[in-house]
Amino acid sequence: MIIPIEINENDLIYNIIAINNLILYYSIFESITKRRTLGKLITGIKVIMIDGSEPTTKDYFIRSICRIIPFEGFSFLGLNGWHDKFSKTTVVNKNAFEAAISFDEAIESLRNENI
Repeated sequence: MIIPIEINENDLIYNIIAINNLILYYSIFESITKRRTLGKLITGIKVIMIDGSEPTTKDYFIRSICRIIPFEGFSFLGLNGWHDKFSKTTVVNKNAFEAAISFDEAIESLRNENI
């Protein structure tokens, strides 16, 4: 038995608007605030590339596009979500990451002084 599915034009328009808003929110907010949405600001985390560098606007856009993949929320049952996997990004604790960078820079500075 085939169940007919009625496609409502208003629902389609609403979904297109909602997807555009989602992509715009994440892309613009993360680009303007340098890796941090409102939730990230509150929880003290930020987005970095897997190699530790700063993501580009393109990377933020890829993360945003991947958020509309159906069941993307379940992808976090693994280590990273799909929007991190496909954009080659990860989320870190901001203070711990900056402390580690400062420590590495201090060690490198000491090495250069001893040479």
